[in-house]
Amino acid sequence: MRKIKNFKIHLRDREIERALKTLMSVERLPEEFLQNLPEALHFYSKSIRPSILYETFPKESLNLEGKTDEKEILSKLTAKTVLFASVGKELEEEYKKNETLYGSNTQEIVSSIAVEALQQCRKFALRLINAQAQEEDNEILPAGEIASQNYEVLQKLLPIDKIDISLQNNLLIPKYSICELLYWTSLKKKRQIK
Repeated sequence: MRKIKNFKIHLRDREIERALKTLMSVERLPEEFLQNLPEALHFYSKSIRPSILYETFPKESLNLEGKTDEKEILSKLTAKTVLFASVGKELEEEYKKNETLYGSNTQEIVSSIAVEALQQCRKFALRLINAQAQEEDNEILPAGEIASQNYEVLQKLLPIDKIDISLQNNLLIPKYSICELLYWTSLKKKRQIK
């Protein structure tokens, strides 16, 4: 099991703006909104506490499947990694202190920042897991998010409370958290096929 907390992530302004446009269903953000965005980004980025927790299991030990049913991938499967990532509860708490700090779209700003931060957490974890897999002549294939009914089983296997994630009605708390399944497939088998 590997746990990493409070690591540095880089929030990309363009990705946050893109997420905002999607959330607000607009093609272009209003000018006054764009003027407040850098200040909001700076303010809320101080409340982000990124953390990841992951463990790799032999393929037989976890009876979980992702969204991939492809028999070709499953036949080359050597292991499965379960990844939990979170941006922490401080961001939500800061938002709740003053829900209109940056106008009527403060919630969309916070959501966009949190989504980008969560993506950066995930990318950081994937780089670490990929490096580990390559050392063992494997590659990583994302299998997708794990169904929420499996969270309780995983909570017994992994101490998610160490990265301040908990379960409430089969939902991950804090709100901006993910649980993902990654497949390890052997590169040796690929080389032999060619």
